[in-house]
Amino acid sequence: MASDSLRQNLIQVSRFSAVGVVNTLVGLAIIWGSMYLGLGYVKANILGYAVGLIVSFTLNSRWTFSQRAKEGGSTSATYALRFLIAFLIAWGANYMVLIFGVRSFNLSQYIAQLGAMATYTVVFFLLCRAFVFSAKK
Repeated sequence: MASDSLRQNLIQVSRFSAVGVVNTLVGLAIIWGSMYLGLGYVKANILGYAVGLIVSFTLNSRWTFSQRAKEGGSTSATYALRFLIAFLIAWGANYMVLIFGVRSFNLSQYIAQLGAMATYTVVFFLLCRAFVFSAKK
């Protein structure tokens, strides 16, 4: 039924959003904690995103897209590689929107970040759903 499909999509979006909140909190805690302990902000940022990538993959593969992953039958390594590719594409889209907003529209860097983050989230969700954890029927 169409309503069941809509319901499943809403559940996935809700779960993906919840994972995003958890992932953001974990990433920020790692970044700020590392900086507090004396690690430079660039290294702290890399560490936070590396840990966040692992947290995001674990939660999204086991909870957000778990049924789709079971139906797909791919290995964890395949999902991990696809997840990394999706992350890089989404981050690239994020970066392009950020740079375009600042340089072409003279937006504040803070405002441009909001558009870039929204772009990352939408692109990453769609790639996770269609490419990373796609169900093969």
